[in-house]
Amino acid sequence: MVMFIMIAEKLRTYLDDNKISVSKLSMQIGLPELYLNDCLSGKTNLKASDFIAICKALNLDIDFFK
Repeated sequence: MVMFIMIAEKLRTYLDDNKISVSKLSMQIGLPELYLNDCLSGKTNLKASDFIAICKALNLDIDFFK
């Protein structure tokens, strides 16, 4: 669970720093905005397949989250 929270925090920071809205990201990867917000706030666990889709959409290597 701790690892998930760290990933969510790092992803939220990346989105904020790059001025990417959760709404824009959700449209880009085809996931509901509410689901992404819940994942980024720690209310819901992010599925591995969704995490990979986010990394691809943002052109981030998974190692970015280490």
